[in-house]
Amino acid sequence: MTLTLTRYMMVSLLNNGMGVYEMGAAGTVLENVMVQEFCNSFGFDNGSGFFTSGGTLANLTVMLAARQSTAKADVWKEGQTTQYGLLVSEQAHYCIDRAVRIMGWGSNGIIKVPVDDAFKMRTNLIPEYMQQAAKDGIEVIAIMGSALSASTGVFDNLLEIAQYAKRI
Repeated sequence: MTLTLTRYMMVSLLNNGMGVYEMGAAGTVLENVMVQEFCNSFGFDNGSGFFTSGGTLANLTVMLAARQSTAKADVWKEGQTTQYGLLVSEQAHYCIDRAVRIMGWGSNGIIKVPVDDAFKMRTNLIPEYMQQAAKDGIEVIAIMGSALSASTGVFDNLLEIAQYAKRI
């Protein structure tokens, strides 16, 4: 009984939340060091970030960041005044669809691009889907490729996707 109580107390002391620096000072410092090492390993001199509890939260977080950085108005203060959209492979993980809906974009906010016989996004169709989205009043703020698709293990052609995304 004492060992169980001791373990519980240790976990409670060491498993601090990191919502604010004061709650997880040591964890926050370690996280920053690890993120910087990660950035350095990819040649980024000035990177930053934070850890999430998994891919679902990571995808939602990056989509929120994309919206905030591209929105014409301050979504945090004024709310969303534009119908935003995200282009994804039809093989994208279901958490992408859920994140789009959580963000309030509805079913029109996820625009699924067909895949080829190898289950890769047909990047040649991106301009067509971008034009259709614009006609439908949807502002596409990101194109998300799969690296790797959970269902097939296939990587979309991220370099081609990046070339189109730079035009947004």
